[in-house]
Amino acid sequence: MIKKNDEKAIKAFDKFTMNLARGIYNIQCILDPEKILIGGGISKQPILLEKIKEKLDDIYKVIPFDIPKANIDTCKYFNDSNLIGALYNYYIQYGFE
Repeated sequence: MIKKNDEKAIKAFDKFTMNLARGIYNIQCILDPEKILIGGGISKQPILLEKIKEKLDDIYKVIPFDIPKANIDTCKYFNDSNLIGALYNYYIQYGFE
């Protein structure tokens, strides 16, 4: 719907990506991770990462001091990332048998 320029969808997506950017900014400030990865089915859409980075840049512009910028990317396995992580966690807890 965003690609079709649906006004409501664009407005909702804009709000969604701003909320994600705020959360990422807060994580960056508190934990200072080397990289923040976005997974899930929606992460296959390139516009998601573009918009999050755009919103983060807007946040960084209004901060009166320099802080390290978050390195954001998508998970390698997109929607399956959580399943692979859950399986890995299972193997750690219960073994490979």
